[in-house]
Amino acid sequence: MLERGIKYRIRDYLNSLPHSWFRVRPPGSPTGDPDVYGCLNGRYVAVEVKLPGEKPEPHQSYVMKKVRAAGGIAFAATSVDEVKDELKKRKGYSY
Repeated sequence: MLERGIKYRIRDYLNSLPHSWFRVRPPGSPTGDPDVYGCLNGRYVAVEVKLPGEKPEPHQSYVMKKVRAAGGIAFAATSVDEVKDELKKRKGYSY
């Protein structure tokens, strides 16, 4: 599967959750912006989507670090299951 397909599956899953609003980063966005971003239960969430075996680039890791420092949730994921696992780690976000 291409990364694009994973992005849309993750977005669709996140939008299926109660109290959520998510978008896929549009083409031409600044480098490092998260692939999928939005709000879940009043908290900003940023997901950097990668193909299995790939890791975020340094500038992408930097943006995720800044999001976390500002109180948001930010992580990299290769599938909807990884998104579910990441949210389960956080209090009040187990879906």
